[in-house]
Amino acid sequence: MSELIAANLQLILYGIGTAIMIAVYFAYRQQIDFWWMNFWYGIPIIGKAHRLSKDHSQASQSGWFNAERTLCKDYKRFIHFKSREEFEKYQIYLRKAEDNGRTPTPLIIMLIMVVLVAAEGLGFSYMLAKILNSEGSANTHNLLMWAIVFVLATILAFITHAAGHQLYRTSLVKRSLIGWAQANPKPDLSRIGLGLQDDQYKDDELPDYVQVLARVGRNYSYAMVIIAVIAITGIAVLSTGQRYFDFVEHQTEQTMGVSEQGAANGNPFATGAAGSEGLVIPNEVADSQKAAQQQGIADSQDAMKSGSIAGFLTLAIIFVVTQIVGMFAGYKWGFAGKESKSAFEATRGFATYEEFIAYYDPRIDAAQAMLQSMQQKMAANAINGDRKTEKTFRDYLLEDRQSKAEFHQPVPKADASPATAAALQVTSIAVAPTAAAPATAAPVATPAVAPVSSATAQADSQTVCADEALQILDSISDKQAKKAWLDSLPGGVTDEVIARIKQRKAAEAAEKAKRDAELDSLLD
Repeated sequence: MSELIAANLQLILYGIGTAIMIAVYFAYRQQIDFWWMNFWYGIPIIGKAHRLSKDHSQASQSGWFNAERTLCKDYKRFIHFKSREEFEKYQIYLRKAEDNGRTPTPLIIMLIMVVLVAAEGLGFSYMLAKILNSEGSANTHNLLMWAIVFVLATILAFITHAAGHQLYRTSLVKRSLIGWAQANPKPDLSRIGLGLQDDQYKDDELPDYVQVLARVGRNYSYAMVIIAVIAITGIAVLSTGQRYFDFVEHQTEQTMGVSEQGAANGNPFATGAAGSEGLVIPNEVADSQKAAQQQGIADSQDAMKSGSIAGFLTLAIIFVVTQIVGMFAGYKWGFAGKESKSAFEATRGFATYEEFIAYYDPRIDAAQAMLQSMQQKMAANAINGDRKTEKTFRDYLLEDRQSKAEFHQPVPKADASPATAAALQVTSIAVAPTAAAPATAAPVATPAVAPVSSATAQADSQTVCADEALQILDSISDKQAKKAWLDSLPGGVTDEVIARIKQRKAAEAAEKAKRDAELDSLLD
């Protein structure tokens, strides 16, 4: 084994180095990609910022050049900040799923586990390679051995990590179910289930175990734990047995060789010098010498056997402990909640919103510095001096966030009730003439609104009518048609709709002010 490692030491080191580099890249992918993009942007003459500075075409958005928006868009890909409400919502999800404080498995732990499993599998695979291809060449043995090491390390690392994670999740679910079983009365679990997009405060009044089950789920299993125990025990027993039988075979061959040599040299005086006949040893002396020799061989073999067995058991214990460490890693790190990993990634694992915001400050500063540098180049190369480059990266973030907020506004959907269906029909009649002749919009709409009023008057409650009226009102694009629609409603419904419109406008204004304040604190 030592000769094999020495002969392939350079290849082994290259493989370990490559694996470490790949693991580091995927662990710090965002940081590395951002650094690489910023590096290529800032290279003189051939950098992307220099090339973009030659583009003086105006963007469709007022006040922007295409070059500016291209740069801002590239940097924005690495800035995924959330509002304080979103951040707190994700934190509440993690806390109620009992995943707060947990993280994905650290890179250093993954590397240690891979090295440990690969080192343990190296010795076992060396024996297997000889057995599976005993007639092959040394190169064939080596190739087969490395293939077995790769397969064995990958399978064991996956199984042990999955088993540890399943053990943690199952213990959490079972503890919650025990709390539910002991409750009186028992909460209904048939309709629980909350995701990241749901209101995380809606189950505040429910017990903690219900909050856990709503985010983690109620199903649990020990399947991976059982598979891991069987695999670890099986490999430990088989590898130990293989080492033992290999040792017995080697010892038998060695014993037979020693016996033959002893039979040939049992009488040192059998042949004298120059071929003369040697002295004849009495049978008593020869038998005594032979017995002593056999006893010495037996004692040596027993000592070697005991030492080898102890060594084999030690290797088996080391293998089992290594796999237990792998299971512990799966138990300690990782998430039980169905969407806890997404919540952790969205918050970057920070405990406070201030820490989360501070994480993006260096990237925002780098983006602003690169934008200013490019704008200076654009100003120096400008043909018309009246072209001003005054936009900042902060402006882009504000506009981008505002556009996304408007894009994600819920689209009103028409209800299937008869009142709403009639209202939609009237709306289409009222809006069409308005576009062609605004002055006659109200008179045209008035005759058609009458049946809508009677339809809405037949609704079960004023609240339902107000909801339907708001849906219809949001679907009308013409201002005069909206007024006509409101005038056609009963007085109580009209007052309710107007009050809700005021509330909605106030909420939108408050949300915009809060969003602007957050961005101001972020971009200062």
